[in-house]
Amino acid sequence: MMEDLNSWWDGLALVAKIFYTIGMFSTALLGVQTLMMLLGLDGDHEADGFGGGDESGFGDIEFLSVRTATAFLVGFGWMGAILTKAGSALWLVVLVALLVGLVLMFTVFYLMKVLWSMRHSGTLDYRNAVGQVGSVYLPIPGEREGKGQIEVMIQGRLQTVQAVTSKPGRIDNRDKVLVIDVLEDNTLLVIPEEEQATLT
Repeated sequence: MMEDLNSWWDGLALVAKIFYTIGMFSTALLGVQTLMMLLGLDGDHEADGFGGGDESGFGDIEFLSVRTATAFLVGFGWMGAILTKAGSALWLVVLVALLVGLVLMFTVFYLMKVLWSMRHSGTLDYRNAVGQVGSVYLPIPGEREGKGQIEVMIQGRLQTVQAVTSKPGRIDNRDKVLVIDVLEDNTLLVIPEEEQATLT
């Protein structure tokens, strides 16, 4: 069996090997991510985008995230491998693989949105976050010039929630903050934890 696999692999062109490698590794990674999500081991990080604020996101979900990027690589890798094996021109292989990767990326993003809504709709009261100390997940611009995200315990679960601050200066990643209010769209108003004494 192993000899057959080695012979098959050795017989592939370099381009085909690249596409197969991308497809296999990204599929394994996506499988691990999905399993962790189903088992509740992902820490509710469906919003773990690469960018800051909500510039690339829709609601609480970032479009460009680890999962969507992995899904893109799955589609890109396997479609590229299939077309390369069929003998298609390289430019056509890359073009179609990119399109399939983007379709799969959007599909995973949509499914993440649906799952996020199902898990949070009607069950989470963000007012329970008031008075809790959280950790900055994505930097928060000062003076409400934009939104960041914080990790905070709400109803016994660690949640990643959009947050703003009225204080001047940016609150950086992993800084501790105190939730003092809930704004529209369930955005949390926070201040640096060291300023908690000013409220008393």
